[in-house]
Amino acid sequence: MAAKTALTMAALICICANSMDAAKPLPSIIKPCPKNDPKLNECAVVSGNLAIPKLKSGIPSLGVPPMDPFFVKKINVEGNGIGVHLIFRDVNLHGLSDTKVTSIRITHDPPNFIWNIHIPVMQMIGKYEASGKVLLLPITGKGDFNVTMFGMDVQYEFSCDTVKRSDGELYYSPSSNKVEYSVKKVSFQMENLFNGNKLLGDEMNRFLNENWREVDKSWGPEVAESVVGAMTVVTRAITSKVPVKNFWTYVRKIRVENGGMGISMQSVNVRIHGLSKSKPIGQWMNKVSPPSFRWNLFAPRLEINSNHEVHRRILLLPIVGKGNLNITLTDVDYVYSFDCDLERREDGKEYLVPRTSHIDFKSSRMHTTLTNLFNGNKLLGNQMNYFLNENWREIQKEFGPPIADALAKAIRKIVNGITRKVPLDAIFPEEV
Repeated sequence: MAAKTALTMAALICICANSMDAAKPLPSIIKPCPKNDPKLNECAVVSGNLAIPKLKSGIPSLGVPPMDPFFVKKINVEGNGIGVHLIFRDVNLHGLSDTKVTSIRITHDPPNFIWNIHIPVMQMIGKYEASGKVLLLPITGKGDFNVTMFGMDVQYEFSCDTVKRSDGELYYSPSSNKVEYSVKKVSFQMENLFNGNKLLGDEMNRFLNENWREVDKSWGPEVAESVVGAMTVVTRAITSKVPVKNFWTYVRKIRVENGGMGISMQSVNVRIHGLSKSKPIGQWMNKVSPPSFRWNLFAPRLEINSNHEVHRRILLLPIVGKGNLNITLTDVDYVYSFDCDLERREDGKEYLVPRTSHIDFKSSRMHTTLTNLFNGNKLLGNQMNYFLNENWREIQKEFGPPIADALAKAIRKIVNGITRKVPLDAIFPEEV
């Protein structure tokens, strides 16, 4: 197999790594969760509660409007049970940015999401038109209104289809939803009832507030739908532009267990940045079946982020903590090796099927930051991070093998994406 085509495939890996980096991401205000993590639901609750306050101004780049206040053009209440026909227009919902996510339940096959949220206080302010009866009393009017709901709990369940688009990516397509809600108290203030008759208007407002439970049975479901409408706007805007794969991270692990320095550390949810900047600088290939490959590549900078849990000792110093990990490698020379089988498909073409892979690397510098060491003791934590970086060569010897394993898995995912779709004679046309 020619050197030119070997370098071409190495370059293709770098291009694919770049396309992975460039894929439409989730908005930065939303923290993706590990898809197959047993604690996925707990992670989603944390992510939701971090994101909601930041949605107040909307996400213009995705077409998400401001969420507080959230504008609703029209809410139509048919008056089931109490005989009133009511239209709310040009309604501003205030208070949605104070929403708290209390629980989330996610299933993947088929995609289904159940959100339970709590809104401490939500105000609806706008224009109304009313006619008919509330309970046994006639009501008519047109003017300003304010409905305030206290302690509102909403369960919002929605299902999704997955649709493959022209870019080859799968996207969520919300297909159905249902809503349940409860509220602890509702207050009403309707202006200009009975053509501005203040006496009758005040009596009707008093009656509405004294009988809010009965009134809410009729008006509440439409109001709850307006809250869900706000959630649906966000959901549809994001799912229409962000592919399924970018909603999740995938649990990768780096484990250092009782190495030469006595450290025990596990990192999960590992994310690697910088592979897209790699440049191929050399190669070796075995023409004899089964094929094997080795590429020499150079990355100016690789950054590894994860969640860590560490204890025992580094060199002679005790260390304990649970938080975030950042490892930055500079001027990284790495050699990626892998073996393949050949598989003939129904189209009559041969495809490479990667079997085993391995990486060796070296760097000119390694910088490590561990957060929340020693139960958040900033002084001890800073001293430990200083010590780690002063002794980075020794630390790299300890961390090197698990880092190499994480890098190998990331690159193998890219290679698999190529070899699964592209036949051998297209990857190496000179062999045709």
